[in-house]
Amino acid sequence: MLMSMVLSLAMSPDGRYMASGDEDGTIMMWDLSSGRCVSPLGGHSSCVWSLAYSCEGALLASGSADCTVKLWDVASSTKVLKTDDTSTNRLRMLKTLRTKSTPVYTLRFSRRNLLFAAGALSLGS
Repeated sequence: MLMSMVLSLAMSPDGRYMASGDEDGTIMMWDLSSGRCVSPLGGHSSCVWSLAYSCEGALLASGSADCTVKLWDVASSTKVLKTDDTSTNRLRMLKTLRTKSTPVYTLRFSRRNLLFAAGALSLGS
């Protein structure tokens, strides 16, 4: 198994799961009670710089150096995640949002999830 540097972390609001974003573009969903990875998520082609859960924990947003934000359906998926080695459950990607060719470094949901913000480097003056 190749090791990759973790660049971002986000804990689910209920404290049951931790998402980690790696330099290779992989997101790992960890069950904190067992300490095991329950779901690796692919989809980014470069470093995952930022992760954020929505306030109720239904969505996970990931921001990457590949100039995209991806929204993941966590609510329906974590109900069926298992920690055995035969689990093939995956979180479903809901949407990919593209920036204007700049990496996404930070993400935030508003308190009631009415707004979502992504921060990227400004290249112009």
